[in-house]
Amino acid sequence: IVLHPQFDSGSADLTRKDKRELDRLIEQFRKLQIERITVTGHTDTQRIKPWLLKRYPDNLALSYERAATIGSYLADGLGLHPDRVTYEGKGPDEPVASNDTAEGRARNRRVELTVYPSQQRVQVPPENALLLLRRQAREALHPGHRRGVPRHERPVAAEHDAVGAHLVD
Repeated sequence: IVLHPQFDSGSADLTRKDKRELDRLIEQFRKLQIERITVTGHTDTQRIKPWLLKRYPDNLALSYERAATIGSYLADGLGLHPDRVTYEGKGPDEPVASNDTAEGRARNRRVELTVYPSQQRVQVPPENALLLLRRQAREALHPGHRRGVPRHERPVAAEHDAVGAHLVD
């Protein structure tokens, strides 16, 4: 998910509009039962203003702070423990547009979210356990089998275990 918050130049403070958009996103995320989130901040190539250098020595620090601002707002809104949110700052190192124009710089000033929903564990009755193990072994042998991946594009099994189930490298 790519966000384009309206941070003021040299700032990591959220605007009211940004908070409203994040609140809408939080409502959608609540349906997913989020396990963890990675928040990655990006900037354009504009230099940090001299009076801000003590707070943000470079764009890397600014991008990290912006990621932390978004991540902590999401964590609070979702009730996630802080250790379930990871922050990264990439500075200007991964542009998605040219920094030669105002529009390109605006596209490069972004925050990306990678959301990991919780994987719910399902209790399998003992009589179905063998069937489930067989399906898992078949999926390991032929990933994508049920998703329409042509047989010639599927990975090839490399080894066998003691009971004959195929293992894939």
